[in-house]
Amino acid sequence: MASIIIVGLGPGPSEALTREAGEAVLQAVELHIAGGCEPGCDTGAGTCLCPQLPDVDAAALAAHVVERAKKGADVTLSVPGDPADWQALLQEMDELATPLGIVVRRVSGVSLVSPVLAALGFAALPGLYLTTAAQLASRPHPSFAPDCPVLVMQLRSSSTLAALQKTLLNQYRPDFRVALAHSAGRESEMVKWVALGELSASTRISHTSALFLPPGDEMDGFGGLQAIVAQLRGPDGCPWDQEQTHRSLRANLLEEAYETLAAIDSGDRAALVEELGDLLLQVVMHAQIAVDEGEFDVVTLVSGINKKLVRRHPHVFAGLSVEGVENVLRKWDEIKAAENSGKAREGGDSALSGVPIVLPALAQAQTYQRRAARVGFDWAELDGVLEKIQEEIEELRSARGSEQKTAETGDLLFTLVNMARWLDVDAESALREANARFRSRFEAMETRIGEQGGKIREQSPAGLNALWARVKEIKES
Repeated sequence: MASIIIVGLGPGPSEALTREAGEAVLQAVELHIAGGCEPGCDTGAGTCLCPQLPDVDAAALAAHVVERAKKGADVTLSVPGDPADWQALLQEMDELATPLGIVVRRVSGVSLVSPVLAALGFAALPGLYLTTAAQLASRPHPSFAPDCPVLVMQLRSSSTLAALQKTLLNQYRPDFRVALAHSAGRESEMVKWVALGELSASTRISHTSALFLPPGDEMDGFGGLQAIVAQLRGPDGCPWDQEQTHRSLRANLLEEAYETLAAIDSGDRAALVEELGDLLLQVVMHAQIAVDEGEFDVVTLVSGINKKLVRRHPHVFAGLSVEGVENVLRKWDEIKAAENSGKAREGGDSALSGVPIVLPALAQAQTYQRRAARVGFDWAELDGVLEKIQEEIEELRSARGSEQKTAETGDLLFTLVNMARWLDVDAESALREANARFRSRFEAMETRIGEQGGKIREQSPAGLNALWARVKEIKES
């Protein structure tokens, strides 16, 4: 039966290579080398450990080696440092080799971690989170808290460093200071502190490079927000926060949502950051109220939405082939309908069930129409909608009495929303933007009239129309 030997080569220089590791490399029948080495690095027998597989991730490297072993080869895989420095690789290797009866043996080497810690000035570092650049860069968000000390090994290349920086900036500020350690334990050892936002500009990167993130401010992370809200509602917290309930915060949640929309419409990035923070606070407040009342906890909330997203995106997470946005949305509705079967919902099994009755009227109308269209109830083309608009206008002209006029106005508005859907325009946003334009132009008219010592109510309709046209022309120029 073929075997796999994983040999630790230590930090690089031949004098750091253990005797057992050196013998394992010299006796190897088929040698594979993970990572790269510094110029002049050798096994003590003059064999340069040049980078042969520097950018292969743990899963691919393990599969490659196990595949060679399956064909009957005794494979030796040499890795920088100690095999224990490559936990992801070891796990992948064991999972693939064990079911096949392939024996995996490890030959220890001098760890890369100890020299790096020494270069940083630490004899030991309690609570240290150890990971590799490939593992961390593959995630959209760090899997550790910002107040945890972190050591990232095997930076390997500038491209890996850029991907790593992108992940870390989802948790740390760009000005957060981090340390790059190069060639730790060797004569060329160097430690350089840089701002995280400048990390990708670093050029001296190899498999012996490591990144150290010191403990950050807990207040910069989501956990910090949870802790603050919990304290505000705690026994020694704020009386106002302590009294809040899900119902008492309904207006606040709606207000923050609309202020976030206003920030998006304004294009003001700083305002959007602030308003999204205020909106997030509302979510965390409701979650903490639920915890305090024993209703549910934050883990249940987050786990629920995580599972729902994965379940409703089989084309992303389960390999299902779905082409085009419309087919994606149709599949979403099918999955959602299956999930909701048996649930007591207003409207039962209707395609329109589950649409919140508290939605603004335009948004509610567009949602109804979009859902109806997905099950085939729709016009064949836009011209049909435009003809319907003309029909509704004529019906409104002939309407008599308040009740009929109200009904026909509603029908016209509903059909205009349908036109917006056909044009791929969000009716709610379009009207909100039109409101903003009207206010801006109207206030400009008031300003011009006031500068001339007049009042808007004293102007003639013809004069106002002429001034409106001039203001509109200026605003659009």
